[in-house]
Amino acid sequence: MSFGRPTRNAIDRHGPAGLLLRWFLGLFLIAALSSLSQSGVAQSEIVLRDLRILHRSKVKRFDQSAVYLSNGAIVHWDQVLQATLDVSESSGDAEVARQESFDAILQARGRAVFQIRHRLSLGDWSSLAKVTEPLNRGLAALPTNPEMARQEYIISLGAVHARLHQGDRAAAVRPFLRACRLKAEFDFDSGLPTTVELTPQQIESRLHPSIVPVFFDEKSARQQLDFIQGRLLKNQQQEIRYLVALAVCAGEQELARELLAKLGAKDENWVRIFSAQLELADGPGDAVELIRDHQWREGLTTNQAAVVNYILAVAASRIGSDSDTATLAFLGIAAANEYKDRQLAAAALYQAVSIAEKNGRTREAKILKSELLDKYPETYHGRMAEASNQQ
Repeated sequence: MSFGRPTRNAIDRHGPAGLLLRWFLGLFLIAALSSLSQSGVAQSEIVLRDLRILHRSKVKRFDQSAVYLSNGAIVHWDQVLQATLDVSESSGDAEVARQESFDAILQARGRAVFQIRHRLSLGDWSSLAKVTEPLNRGLAALPTNPEMARQEYIISLGAVHARLHQGDRAAAVRPFLRACRLKAEFDFDSGLPTTVELTPQQIESRLHPSIVPVFFDEKSARQQLDFIQGRLLKNQQQEIRYLVALAVCAGEQELARELLAKLGAKDENWVRIFSAQLELADGPGDAVELIRDHQWREGLTTNQAAVVNYILAVAASRIGSDSDTATLAFLGIAAANEYKDRQLAAAALYQAVSIAEKNGRTREAKILKSELLDKYPETYHGRMAEASNQQ
């Protein structure tokens, strides 16, 4: 094999033939660029985040909801990467201001909603709050068009998962209920994966799998109860379930009973469950006994069964002779909800720790508390356990 001078069959790029070839290639490149420019590619007005270029559609108008093109298509702000509006030499300051207005909405709204949608798609809950909360605080009345409804739906779902990740399950109720309303009242494609998208059953029942209607943080429950009851409740029976549970946690027993009376025969199971939950404030009695019925419990939904199991475990913990039964029940709840409902799992572990400490089982309490702090540090009970260690 030779690494010396190339053979004479190759074109010498420095010779006359090579120079002529390069000259022809240069002419071809100039012509190609000119053709692209005339076809509109170089003058494309809008580039999407998937790098598609909409080169034959002009921006007809835009507002906070979306970008509306001349061909009738609608582009959502979170889909836009950048755009150059059609500005002629004689257009003046009005068109310049129009471009600036477009860029401002794209930066403030489009980028933020894209970041929320992207994080939801990836399951990246840790950085959601920083992006979501500023937009979520600005939501008031329901929107009037599906484009804005889609935006607010993504923002609301972002708030749900951000607050659940931060351990505030009560605060996740309000954005969840708003997301349900938006999806029920408007027709749109959110672009979210099925793992995050609300199912028709969740929307109809107004129950989120990670927000089982039993709450623990009294301060947060009171705040959310006041907010939801004052601004969002439209006498919808499904939403009353969460309000009853929030009222119970907030210590508003009379309000809880008033709300409970609004639940009709369709919610007979929830009426029985919440009645038992209310009774726990004074001590286990007839209402708690009613939810022990094994045949009745076989027909419960997953959410209902979770609340019943927790109520019965708490009831057992109130009776000294049943402390071992209660501990086993709480450990079973923690194991069953490790991945399904971290707040409920943490609450059950915390209750098991409390029983062990009360009965002088120091080593058992230490092991259980270590597991609670290791697995659920962000939850309400995880923070309570950490605070008790620092005292």
